[in-house]
Amino acid sequence: MKKKQKIFLSLLSLLIINLLTFWGCSGSDNYEDENSISYEHLPSLAQDFLKTYYKDVSISTIEMDKEDNMIIYEVKMDNGDEIIFNEKGEWEQVDAPDGETIPTGFIMEEILEYLNLNYQGYGINEINKTGYGYKVELVTELDLMFNELGQFIGPVSDD
Repeated sequence: MKKKQKIFLSLLSLLIINLLTFWGCSGSDNYEDENSISYEHLPSLAQDFLKTYYKDVSISTIEMDKEDNMIIYEVKMDNGDEIIFNEKGEWEQVDAPDGETIPTGFIMEEILEYLNLNYQGYGINEINKTGYGYKVELVTELDLMFNELGQFIGPVSDD
């Protein structure tokens, strides 16, 4: 009889461990909900950016996350644009859906002037702050590099 009890308890323990593991893993489906924050919890610089450049677009979701020990905020707009802000609320990346353009009022004048002279009529699909300055992707999927002063460096190489 004791042998049957031991087997039963062992099976019961395995079942409980499996259930706990399952529940722990299934909780990752709610990861976005756990990181979701309200507009009021964004840094004021990020709020100002959204009020200025996306005043007529509703916010779909706002998530706060930690990347490389830094807090980042990812804001998804109803029009499909995504904006990533650093912990101070400064934009780090602004991205529109493929073929769409982003607002340009926040982009350095030097970059806009270069694009107007050399790529007039091509819209900007994405801009990222990088270690060398800025990476700009046009709607044609051409990627261009600019230094921190907004001076053209060259196309982004695939190397």
